[in-house]
Amino acid sequence: GTTRDSIAVDLERDGREYRLIDTAGLRRRSRVDEVVEKFSVVKTMQSIEQCQVAVLMLDATEGVTDQDATVLGAVLDAGRA
Repeated sequence: GTTRDSIAVDLERDGREYRLIDTAGLRRRSRVDEVVEKFSVVKTMQSIEQCQVAVLMLDATEGVTDQDATVLGAVLDAGRA
């Protein structure tokens, strides 16, 4: 299903602690109509700003969309790799 709430998982490997966060997917603003989804977008953008590394997952059946490029731009603007 679609992730609306961020889901965090803490793990430890080789004595180092990590937190993996699965955030809500981002759609174009024109397609975001529910208040809950708008809140999810805000939380996702906050996660991008606060993380050390961001992994962008794309739908391979659609190729790289304009929205994907916009999200990647936000990741790069935040200085995340």
